[in-house]
Amino acid sequence: MGEEKKINRRDYLKYTGAAIGGLVVGGALGYLAKPAEVVEKTATVTAPGVEKTVTTTVTAPAKPAESISVYMVAEPAPEATKKILDLFKKKTGIDVTLEVYPYPTLQTKQATVLSAGSATPDVVMVDDVWLGQYYESGWVEPIDDLVERDKTEINFDDFIPGIVEGNMKYKGKIIGLAHLSAIYIFYYREDILEQFGYSAKDLDTYDGVYEVAKAMKPDLEKKNMYPIGLMGARGVQATCCYYHFLGTFGGRVYDPETFKPEINSPEAVEALEFEAKLAKEVGIPSIPSDDYGELQANFLNGRIAMMPAWHNMAPVLLLPESPVKGKWRGIPVPKKVRRAPTLGGWCLSINKFSKKKDAAWEFIKWATSADVSVYCAKYQDMSRYSAFADPSKACYASGSTTDLELAWPRPNIPPWPAMSDLIGIAVNRVLAGETTAKAACDDLQAKFVEILKSAGYYKG
Repeated sequence: MGEEKKINRRDYLKYTGAAIGGLVVGGALGYLAKPAEVVEKTATVTAPGVEKTVTTTVTAPAKPAESISVYMVAEPAPEATKKILDLFKKKTGIDVTLEVYPYPTLQTKQATVLSAGSATPDVVMVDDVWLGQYYESGWVEPIDDLVERDKTEINFDDFIPGIVEGNMKYKGKIIGLAHLSAIYIFYYREDILEQFGYSAKDLDTYDGVYEVAKAMKPDLEKKNMYPIGLMGARGVQATCCYYHFLGTFGGRVYDPETFKPEINSPEAVEALEFEAKLAKEVGIPSIPSDDYGELQANFLNGRIAMMPAWHNMAPVLLLPESPVKGKWRGIPVPKKVRRAPTLGGWCLSINKFSKKKDAAWEFIKWATSADVSVYCAKYQDMSRYSAFADPSKACYASGSTTDLELAWPRPNIPPWPAMSDLIGIAVNRVLAGETTAKAACDDLQAKFVEILKSAGYYKG
């Protein structure tokens, strides 16, 4: 395997920042900005000391200067968007104050200001699983009429259908336009698998993944390497990892018509049992404490040969500094009953209480446009077909549109965040060997019945 340079979590954050810090926003991006509209007007004045009037032509802005505020999540694509705000101002004359926050901070900050009826920020960034909460709380409004009015400008059909349904709609209504996307794919060290005579075709199913992992384990462990890594630390990432196994094995959280929980169905239990089997028999021992950063560091540092994970891990793996650059591949998640890549992503929505909704809408159209999406795709995967059309301009385009078309969205009803937290706790306990998959799923079932009944969803 050779000596591989080690990267820790702090280095990972540094590399992400460096990637964005290297943005060039000059002439190559000129096509993103058109000059602000100007008008010619004639003013008649009386010149001092002159008995006649003179006429002069002056150029004035078409509109008074306007400013809006925007909140976005602290990820590469929003950071890239922030770097080119001057182009939006040149095009519209609108000043934008864009603030980026880590996920939990953004969640708390937006909920606080919106629940208070604050007019700012004018534009909010909504995680796909927050759509129900934001809509039912009256914080955002549907934008179907605006989309219909500006459909030619927006080129709505360029948005990938799986993202439209999973990241932009709630109860059939369009709540926002999609910005960055996230989908589960399966990463593997091509160089390592080739040493054992395996290729992507051997990873088409999760049964195949297990057999490959079991065969490689003895030799890999001699080199302080493990066949597979997973996100098992208590929290949202443990939920997202299990959720893709749940769909892969044919399970679901609840019946979408009756909202009757099904989290202890045979399929749901089997999915969690299989995840625990991978962790215990062929996984790196740190799985119960591994979150996003730890899993990525394990792959970068050559500690694991395979992992199911978000495709927006790819930019860091592709950096020149990456110890695994050129050694790995990403493919669609393996199947059992079907392929079910967990979907994530964000849309930009208008704050219902904003006093500047027209300007907010102009920003949303621009920030999610094909041109800006193609530009941002160098740093993070976006939500339009056009952003993946040229692999040389995308951070990671291999298979991404196929994965996004197969998207397995998580529930977005208001009770989901609480349910997601409970799943993350349960999965972690199973992976840590504190309880069985069956006991954990039965406990979740009882809690979900109570939650969905009290919220008025389940009438059973």
